[in-house]
Amino acid sequence: MFYSPSSKKEKFIDVFNSIYSLLRDRSAPERQKFFSSLSEQILWQRSCKLYENYVKNVPLLRTKLGLNPYNFDLNPLYQSSASTAILGYSLRTAEELHTGKISKMLDLVEIDQIITKYTNEGKREHGDGSLWGKQDVEDPYTKRIVFCEALRMGNLYEKFSLFDKEEIQSWKDVILKDNIDTNLKLREEALSKIYGSLPMAKKMISDKQEQFAVDIEQDFIFGYCLRLNESLMPFGTELSQ
Repeated sequence: MFYSPSSKKEKFIDVFNSIYSLLRDRSAPERQKFFSSLSEQILWQRSCKLYENYVKNVPLLRTKLGLNPYNFDLNPLYQSSASTAILGYSLRTAEELHTGKISKMLDLVEIDQIITKYTNEGKREHGDGSLWGKQDVEDPYTKRIVFCEALRMGNLYEKFSLFDKEEIQSWKDVILKDNIDTNLKLREEALSKIYGSLPMAKKMISDKQEQFAVDIEQDFIFGYCLRLNESLMPFGTELSQ
């Protein structure tokens, strides 16, 4: 472990930067000490699921543009989403290392109540076609995605913060500010390749910049909640029901 709970508060951002750099380096031997392989699989599963609609709609749009309908690469969009989620995961990891604390495990009934509230409200808001629903909870690992989304919804994750709410929010704002600018550029590059037009990609980013920024923040918070869920619902718990 690189950092002890006695690390000074002003060094927190250094802790975060070191953790984030470690998690991004898949060749680092100590990486798995801080990043569960199951959480990594879940993170990528969510990122790919989010872009299923692109898989369905991009061929049609490319055909209208006179392009090969199936010649496109969505990996940059998956990677952009996953990279942002790793930032959030790193923030929660650094918070735990800095304080020497983790949140207590929740009762399974409470976990199910949180998930049920999320799926019911999602259906009311988005209809039967909402991204995550009751049927998804039947798979134990997809259930973790739904649980993390439930923690994200309504900022429920904030009640489990190990820092003061204002303090963790300030770190979140600092980290997200730079990341949003970087991510918008990455999305612009990805969309220019998908649609074969940089001007079109720039216009899409410009027209939907606020929505893209919201999506990026949601990826970030999901990553934070993914790390949090490891203590609220330790791996193996979901298989014991």
